[in-house]
Amino acid sequence: MARGGAAHNRMGRDASPNTGSLGLAQEHLETSLTLFERAGDTRGIASCHDDIGKLLWMRGEYEMALEELRRGLDMRKALGDGRSIALKPQQHWPSLAGSRAEAQAREALEAALKIRRELSDRSASSKA
Repeated sequence: MARGGAAHNRMGRDASPNTGSLGLAQEHLETSLTLFERAGDTRGIASCHDDIGKLLWMRGEYEMALEELRRGLDMRKALGDGRSIALKPQQHWPSLAGSRAEAQAREALEAALKIRRELSDRSASSKA
């Protein structure tokens, strides 16, 4: 189940930028989410919420997008997955910049930098 979830997740992430097909991307991401849920793969589920959030953002569904992104972040916090928490805000910043959520995104980036420094992530510390 988890391998199938990972495969559909990759297809969903690749479908929208490569083909412009948001509908196809959504189908793959929803299938991925279902498979990860059946497998009990919390990291996979969190990743799906992130990717669904990005897809919703591209569609202009900003409130729902932020809800999905928060859901993924909350799951990572519950797992204590500091590195993942630290990396995600950077990946979503381009989507959030210039929006009503910019202040929240900036706070998330600052928190991510702090976590990465605590984890001794040299690539983050040297770019600050």
